[in-house]
Amino acid sequence: AVQTLKKKHPPAKKSRVRNVKPYTIPEIRNLLFTCKMEFSDMYIPLLLTFTAGTRISETIGLKYSDIDFRHNLIYVERQLGRDFDPEYEANDSPLLTKELETKTPNGVRDVPLADWVVHELLLKKAWYESQKERLSDFKDTGYICCHCDGRPFHRKSFAENFKKLLTMCGLQIIHWHDIRHMYSSILKNNSVNMKAISIYMGHSNPEFTDEIYTYHE
Repeated sequence: AVQTLKKKHPPAKKSRVRNVKPYTIPEIRNLLFTCKMEFSDMYIPLLLTFTAGTRISETIGLKYSDIDFRHNLIYVERQLGRDFDPEYEANDSPLLTKELETKTPNGVRDVPLADWVVHELLLKKAWYESQKERLSDFKDTGYICCHCDGRPFHRKSFAENFKKLLTMCGLQIIHWHDIRHMYSSILKNNSVNMKAISIYMGHSNPEFTDEIYTYHE
């Protein structure tokens, strides 16, 4: 069952606004290709973040059951987080990965996917089914982004390799979350309606999306 993880957040400050200049399409294409060749575990999470604008916690929480392969849509309804496990035993991790509700009610949404992205997800699904048959201890949780044995990733799983990848590609070092900013900017630059972009990103209004997430010269 999806649970709610309660956290105390400090008051929002204007300084949190990041005016992130998006990479060019050729740069993104090269980034994804290099990731697929050099850091294959990170490829699908990175692809989904770039093409669906999902948060990292939402990305790793996506399941194959969330994909409408017929209509090229992905349904976002959860995120994965980690919390302290009060029942952990010695030599076990004190952190427990659990499914949580989306950050806000608007976070539950459908996001359209390009044909080629759906094709990549179908290839990943075939790999998943193969692993499930091949490994006796495979954990069939249905997560799209998972380890070779089916275990889900956590939000910091890719931090080190992400920086390595950006350096390999000669790109400015950014935070993974900055990809959401790029997603918003690229869609706007391609004449996608800001209201639609706001819905795809799980925001409550387009003005917020434009002000906080869209790059301004």
